[in-house]
Amino acid sequence: MRRLLILGVITLTLLFPVAAFPEARSFLRGFTEQFTRSASNWGISTGRWSYGGGVLTGLPAANNTWTSLYFWPTQYSTLDYTVKMKRTGCNTCSVGITVRGSGPIGSDGEWAGGIHFVYANNGHFIIYKTVGGRAIILKNWSRSSRIVNGGWNMIRVTALRNTYKMYINNAFVAQVSDFSIFNGYVGIKMFAPTIRGNSVTVDWAVLNTTVW
Repeated sequence: MRRLLILGVITLTLLFPVAAFPEARSFLRGFTEQFTRSASNWGISTGRWSYGGGVLTGLPAANNTWTSLYFWPTQYSTLDYTVKMKRTGCNTCSVGITVRGSGPIGSDGEWAGGIHFVYANNGHFIIYKTVGGRAIILKNWSRSSRIVNGGWNMIRVTALRNTYKMYINNAFVAQVSDFSIFNGYVGIKMFAPTIRGNSVTVDWAVLNTTVW
């Protein structure tokens, strides 16, 4: 299962467009995205993303790749980030969020840097980081009864200095520490072994920069 969910050494090929837009100032205290008007603040890293009906939908563009996008207007260090999402398709494959992420991304669509909190519909989650394209597990696969198989799940990460706390559907599930990454983009991601039958749907995303 780990082979499907985390790919170790990553070939770096695609560059994130680095945003330096005046609009970024208005997001320094965070954002609320309901996706009722547009998804213009989100940049596609990999996969095929479409907006409509108040949700954002991601589909894989190739087999054995990540489908991901990121909030481009600014980067964050201290953050409280929650995304409501659901996954269809592979029951043991990863879907979740990234914080303090950075590019370039690999040929498989994985971020070169970042802290990643992902779950699978079979009721398990994992926390790992990527540094220079290399995946390092911070907390190995663990079971959580809070995960709704095939339904909506609220995935949340708080980051304060070197401490990360993870929540699923308002329940605290894990805490990890890491001293290597302190700033970056937030994003949404899904791994799919095949193009057919796999998708992620995002209802909303909220971030604030106050962490207690």
